[in-house]
Amino acid sequence: MKEINIFKIFETKILKIFSLFFELIYDNYIKIRLYPKYKATISVSHYDYSDFAIILQGPYIKNFTDETIEMYLKMFKNAKIIISCWKADEENISKNINNNVIYIFSKKPLVLGNANINLQITTTINAVKKAKEIKSKFILKTRTDQRYYKIDLLNILKNLLDIYPIENSSLESRLIVSSYNTFKYRLYGISDMLMFGKINDIYLYWDAKDRREIIKSKSKLTLKEFSLLKTSEVFLCTQFLEKLSYKIDWTLDNSWESYNKFFIVLNKEEFQMYWYKYNRYMEDRFTIVGKDCNSVEYTFMDWLQYNNSKISILPKDRKFLNSVFMSEESNE
Repeated sequence: MKEINIFKIFETKILKIFSLFFELIYDNYIKIRLYPKYKATISVSHYDYSDFAIILQGPYIKNFTDETIEMYLKMFKNAKIIISCWKADEENISKNINNNVIYIFSKKPLVLGNANINLQITTTINAVKKAKEIKSKFILKTRTDQRYYKIDLLNILKNLLDIYPIENSSLESRLIVSSYNTFKYRLYGISDMLMFGKINDIYLYWDAKDRREIIKSKSKLTLKEFSLLKTSEVFLCTQFLEKLSYKIDWTLDNSWESYNKFFIVLNKEEFQMYWYKYNRYMEDRFTIVGKDCNSVEYTFMDWLQYNNSKISILPKDRKFLNSVFMSEESNE
């Protein structure tokens, strides 16, 4: 006799009632996606990931980060999991005893930088240095407050580097990033939340100087004005492009050309990401379905069409540069 999961039936009915109620009182449809909390339901790895290192950088989140480590050990066989956080976190962490898990505890820089950019640089570059020390060949850079559920993700990303080889560059390969927080109309605004690539290329990107000056500006900035301040993502991306001797001219054409030349931008849905953040209940909070706006993200479809053809940028695209931009996210 087939076993009936009463809790599963109850859960499904509750979610259905909630969805129907929401659609009844609002002018929108709703879709709900469930993400497992624990490793028990996660599939086992199909490949050997001995050449890979996964970096989790940022403040350690008890229970969530712990379970993320357990999941990755199950999903990515033999990959090194490097946890890069702060000395203040050390006494509060129950370290995983698996030999493939490595902990790095850094001292916080005196100058945090706008949106804590120096904190992210510090934890990331220290982890990349450790990955170089243990002879890892590929790196997936992530955050302690994010989790990626895509089965065989590392193998898929590695294959994409072969499918879309880089040309006429000192880089070994492209860098793969997520469309999440890679806003289409923010100049040189490649998302820094997730990044995959060969270790020397990742090192080049994150071996960035500290941002010493504190930028004070008016509360409402256009996308062009915001980009010119070179805060956070723009600061990191433009430093990287300058190292590659790429001529930056602060136009939309030039910004998108840099994405197509040095990166691969994949849709965030492909990673099956869950962000354990204060606004985690809104999975796709930057995009307004069926509407073009200045917070729309640069997707794989955008990357692919501009990478393979000479499609002209429309006048309406350039107009977005003079519209007011939203505030940015940070990770310590």
